[in-house]
Amino acid sequence: RTMVFEHEPGTSDLFYHQMELFCNKTHIKHIIRQVTGTLCKLHAMGIAHLDIKLENIVWNPKSGKVSLIDFEMAQSQWPPSLQLSTLNRGTPKTMPPEQIGMFPFQIHADRTTIDVWQIYILIFILCFMCDPFQIPEHNRLKRLTHITGSMIRSWFSTSHASQCQVRDIMERDVWFSDIKDWLEIQFRKMPDERMTMYQIYSHPLFQ
Repeated sequence: RTMVFEHEPGTSDLFYHQMELFCNKTHIKHIIRQVTGTLCKLHAMGIAHLDIKLENIVWNPKSGKVSLIDFEMAQSQWPPSLQLSTLNRGTPKTMPPEQIGMFPFQIHADRTTIDVWQIYILIFILCFMCDPFQIPEHNRLKRLTHITGSMIRSWFSTSHASQCQVRDIMERDVWFSDIKDWLEIQFRKMPDERMTMYQIYSHPLFQ
């Protein structure tokens, strides 16, 4: 299967544009709205992307056009019997706890909750220029199975936050501080407790 996208001069992935987005609330909100809006449409069709990250989102700063690319990992929600075959495929650093498969309960059938987790990480990186789980890989799996809002709160008080200028960012605009408070309660290890993509898309923080 091949997907063809129109190439617009000046378009690059978000990893390339990170410094340009630094503390730019207007651009960040626009990108989040565009990406979550696209994902709302995919989820309505029963499709989960499963690999949302900076490298898989392209943006043209001049036109404002944002596109989600790389659907290699994407899955249809139906039929459910096909879900487990590619469960552990994707980018390890963006996998939620249930995708890693370390829970004592059955893997959640709704794959869109994986996209939601990855959107939380994307929002964090766009706003604070750091990975919220910037910890050694051998500790990552153990820590993710115990993820709570307190883990995110503790992150903001560590040396990582200082190195990434998080405090300076939050002082520049109260919106970034509001994002921090919002994310603290969004990283839920239980898939059923997460927001839907539409709830993120329509949230007042991103209007």
